[in-house]
Amino acid sequence: MDSQTLEQLRGALVSSLKGISRSTEEVYLRMGDVYPALVAELDTGLKMSEGVGAAQESLVRATSQALRLIEDRDSAISANLQGTRSRLAELDRQIGQLETLESGVALIRDDSSLMKLLSLNAMVIAAKAGNPGRAFSCISDELQRTSHQTLELTNRVDQGQKALVRSFEEFTASLVDLNEESTTGISDFMSRVKEIFAGLNQGSEDLVVQLDSLRAQTAEVKGPLVSIMVEIQNQDRIRQGLDHVISTIEELVWDEGGGALEVQLSNLSYLEVLPELCRLVLEEVQDQIRHNREVFTCSLQTARGVVQNLQAQRASLVRSQEPGAALGLDHWLALGEQQFSAFDEHTQALGRRQDLALRTTSVLRRTARSLVESLQSFDTILARFRSVGLAARIQIGRHASLSSMQGNATEMTSLTQRMESHMTRCIGVIASFFGAAEGVFRSFQDESAVQADQDQAFRQGLSEALSRLREAKGALDESLDDSEVFSAAFLDQFSLTDADLEILDQLLDEMDKKKKRLEDLKAQVSRIKQDLLAAAGLSDWKLPEGRLQTLVGRFTIFRHKAFAARWADLEIGSATEAGEVTLF
Repeated sequence: MDSQTLEQLRGALVSSLKGISRSTEEVYLRMGDVYPALVAELDTGLKMSEGVGAAQESLVRATSQALRLIEDRDSAISANLQGTRSRLAELDRQIGQLETLESGVALIRDDSSLMKLLSLNAMVIAAKAGNPGRAFSCISDELQRTSHQTLELTNRVDQGQKALVRSFEEFTASLVDLNEESTTGISDFMSRVKEIFAGLNQGSEDLVVQLDSLRAQTAEVKGPLVSIMVEIQNQDRIRQGLDHVISTIEELVWDEGGGALEVQLSNLSYLEVLPELCRLVLEEVQDQIRHNREVFTCSLQTARGVVQNLQAQRASLVRSQEPGAALGLDHWLALGEQQFSAFDEHTQALGRRQDLALRTTSVLRRTARSLVESLQSFDTILARFRSVGLAARIQIGRHASLSSMQGNATEMTSLTQRMESHMTRCIGVIASFFGAAEGVFRSFQDESAVQADQDQAFRQGLSEALSRLREAKGALDESLDDSEVFSAAFLDQFSLTDADLEILDQLLDEMDKKKKRLEDLKAQVSRIKQDLLAAAGLSDWKLPEGRLQTLVGRFTIFRHKAFAARWADLEIGSATEAGEVTLF
């Protein structure tokens, strides 16, 4: 091997090792730039989690607003029902008073029957009275006809009173049923809606809790990432080791055939040590890189396992909110829409029944008015009774043969006065009832108009509440879709690190080749040295003391100094706290 060949080998090795040093430094620096940023990204928490929280709060507000709307409706219905109960109680009281009409009509009927008996008695007396009785018989006939009409009228009034009582009882019964159905309907609706709203709120709260849990679990990735960051710090040691190798190789200078034999042997001994020293330092650098790579690989695997687990949890969480998922928010919202629709139909059905009840009030009015008119027609009958009584008294005064009729005439007058008294009381009862019923009807109509407006406003409010719920649910879905356990850049870095590890593997292979080249170089130098020793009749040549002193003095890593000390019999100090850097 001549000096030119050695120079070429030395230059190629230095250039190659500098390339390896640069590539290694680029890998470590690249990872050193990225991993602190990844750790910082973990500290920021789950991306878009604030948006999910805001959407969840919006959903809770929407359910609260809808619940207040329903509770207000419940209060309004309760107030309306209370007013209806009060009016129904008044109607019941009036119907109870109306039943007293029956006894008054019965008294009129009894008096009419007595009048009819008086007319029959008068007809008998008139027949006995001869010629004066013929005029009186006309009066008796009129009294009989009037009594008969009175009996017919009392029967009609009695039937009308009973029909009116039945109609009002049916009317009040229908209102009672409406009240009970309204109360039961709103109670059932409130119970179901509260369960649905509780499901919506609990579901959205669970969703946020699970997302927060995912965010908390991302901290499990920090440990492996920090381990990688710690190992990245060894880049300086690797660079220094490669610098030691390069600086040592640069010492490989030989002037073939120059100087005395002793000088040549000393130079060859020095050159013989340098490749081995470089190989040992390079091997130590490889060990460091392999250790780093093993930590990188294990840490990446651990981090990947956490990432994949959290990604799977997030995917499961997203699937749990997809339409059709059992007990997802869509499930509760669909139930809510069904209940709202059913309650709206129920309310409208009650409204139609209430309208029908309102229309029956006109029939009740006509029935009551007809009864009043029937009672008022007693006035005509009473006038006729009074006329018949007056005519009877005149005829009795004219004819002595009719003097026995004086008692009948007096009784007729008394009965007429009693019937008039009964009739006045009956008219008062029906008039009072009719007036009270009219007040109830007007109140009921006014209340129904107000309730119809309330129903319309409630339906509108319910529709808006549903829109807000759907909007809040949509915002929550969107926030959930946009949320990420890890950013794309975070996940991409794992693949980039895998590529960097492959680069390190390639660099390790390159270092193996350089170690083989150094071994070959050492072998060549050893052969030249052995040839010179053999020519001089020598068996060995010891490296002059202190020859490596200057070279080793430039080493900054304790282990590398120790390598050199094996051949140079150097005394080296102890390592520093880091166990690496030392001074002579």
